[in-house]
Amino acid sequence: MIAAIVGAGPLATALASTLAARGRVRHVRLIDDAATVAAGKALDVRQSTPILGSDVEIDASDIAAAADADAILIADAHGAPAVEWEGEFGLALLGRLAAVNARAPIVCTGGRQASLVERGVSELRLPWTRILGSASIAFDAAARAVVAEAAGTASRAVALALAGLPPARLVVGWSASSIDGAPAEARLAPGVLATAARRLTAAWPPGPFALAVAAAVLLEHLDEASVASLPALVAAPGQGHRAGITRVRVGPSGVLDAAEPALSPYERIALDNAIAFRR
Repeated sequence: MIAAIVGAGPLATALASTLAARGRVRHVRLIDDAATVAAGKALDVRQSTPILGSDVEIDASDIAAAADADAILIADAHGAPAVEWEGEFGLALLGRLAAVNARAPIVCTGGRQASLVERGVSELRLPWTRILGSASIAFDAAARAVVAEAAGTASRAVALALAGLPPARLVVGWSASSIDGAPAEARLAPGVLATAARRLTAAWPPGPFALAVAAAVLLEHLDEASVASLPALVAAPGQGHRAGITRVRVGPSGVLDAAEPALSPYERIALDNAIAFRR
């Protein structure tokens, strides 16, 4: 797999380093207008691969190098300070990338790129299955850790039904969540669940390393023969093409479908209100 990382900021560098360490991709390209900086960071990561025992190729190039990429990862641009691609600049970049490469999935790896996912679908008319955000994977892991602490169990024993957008428009579907295989509402008292829900806001946004690992995990599932279910940020038809956390099934052909959690009537109203607030 060839992965094109757009940016040379801290997130882009963390992502290149993570992909090199995990060794699941064949070739990583760092793309940034600050070509010298991108080349220097690519060299730094490449020099670490013999230590890691990895044979991943790392180099720097321009946006034309995204043409034959198997996946495009939008991160952050080099600068002082480095900033994630978003807003009008991000949308213009997204349009250029879509024109250069009409087939590769586009992963928005940052914590501030939900609107980029949404506008890519609504304004650039990209298929909603082609563009998605991976920050929600890192957030889901952090949220499970918070709930696991409250329940005195391991985070891997927690399954959460998340919807909406963190932090302010997040909806936790406790009715569809479980802890140690039991319904979350039966495992913890309502007050404890409410406290845990309030604590989740502190888990957003995830840091660069968590974001990088989340994006790497998503990328690897896009390259595997088996199908996996992940909590991605997508602008699916079921939510009016408004970006939000939804569990999607991904595989070698990309995003297959999305499945909203079976929310209670109260939770469904909360989600509808969160979506309406952003219109």
